[in-house]
Amino acid sequence: MITATPKAAPTALPELEVYLAPFTALFRRRWSRESLERYVTGLLTDLSHKTCDTIAAAVAGTSTERLQHLLTDADWDANTLDHHRVTQLVAISPADGLL
Repeated sequence: MITATPKAAPTALPELEVYLAPFTALFRRRWSRESLERYVTGLLTDLSHKTCDTIAAAVAGTSTERLQHLLTDADWDANTLDHHRVTQLVAISPADGLL
């Protein structure tokens, strides 16, 4: 088990909660929705290696087991999630593009 001083608070960033809101319906269980938020929070940190172990050590309010469950056993569809992600990206992107 990897131990480290947490780099993220045990509560979600308000901006991240807003971003993840459209995706929450894709996760049946509250535990999976919470793990998704903690996992994405970990991906946003400056960790050099982003594994379930390192994220769990750096992000308060989660564990390696919870993150591994989200990625391997939780009931959610990756294609549906990706479709929601792209739809959200298109909705917020300017019509004339970005540079």
